[in-house]
Parts: sequence; structure tokens; C-alpha cells
Amino acid sequence: ALFEKHGEVVSVSVIHDQETGRPRGFGFVDYNDEQSANDAVNNLNGLSLDGRDISVSLSEDKFAGNRNRRGGGRGGGGGRAQAEWQ
Repeated sequence: ALFEKHGEVVSVSVIHDQETGRPRGFGFVDYNDEQSANDAVNNLNGLSLDGRDISVSLSEDKFAGNRNRRGGGRGGGGGRAQAEWQ
């Protein structure tokens, strides 16, 4: 709900440790447009959430420049925010 205040969220991924299955302390939020991702960065970076400070920044699209070789990539115009918590 926190990230949805800044635009339409397409997907959310929390990264887990492969050995323990525990969250690694960061994740990705994909937005429908780049402006929403920018708004999330500008409004959420440095916010305290449940006693933890979060860092929100823009992340590179993992499919950029590789769209013809891999399926599942987003179409152009989307934005991705990376969130880390400590």
C-alpha cells in the first residue's frame, strides 16, 4: 500500500537468500510508468517504516537491451524502484 500511493504497481519482488530462504533486505517495485517510480524515490527514500529506515532508488531494467532474447520483459515506459531496509 505504501508504494501504491505513488502510481500503479505492476509487480513486487522481495529477494531471498537461496540457502536460508530468508529475505536479503531488498526488493524491487515495478511501476506502470517511469514518473511513478521517480515519485516513489522522491517521497519514500529515507522514510522510517516499522522502525527500519528504507532506501529507495531507481533500478536498471534487467531486460534492457536484451528484449529480443528473453521473454517476460516489460514493454517500454515502465519504471523500477529498488527498496532496501536495515
